[in-house]
Amino acid sequence: MDYSNAIQAVKAGKKVRRKRWLSPDAYVELADNICYTNLQGKTVTAKLNIILPENTVRNQQMLAWVTDICSKLGWYPDSDDLLADDWEIYEEAEQ
Repeated sequence: MDYSNAIQAVKAGKKVRRKRWLSPDAYVELADNICYTNLQGKTVTAKLNIILPENTVRNQQMLAWVTDICSKLGWYPDSDDLLADDWEIYEEAEQ
């Protein structure tokens, strides 16, 4: 599938990946909050909200690039990703 179909799948809650990516466990999914541990050891969950004019709040979603060893919030496709037609739905292997 091409990138436009892949992004529609992500918006529908699917995980997608490129066939040419070297890591078989790498995929992209939609994230709408961040969970992290601060220096005091407390786990913090933060919604990604944007305050709009007139104090309205909109949930800001972003793409997360995920592998078996790390994740990156705010992933942006490069021109190769945008023009590729080797996107596919990522299916997690059963353990």
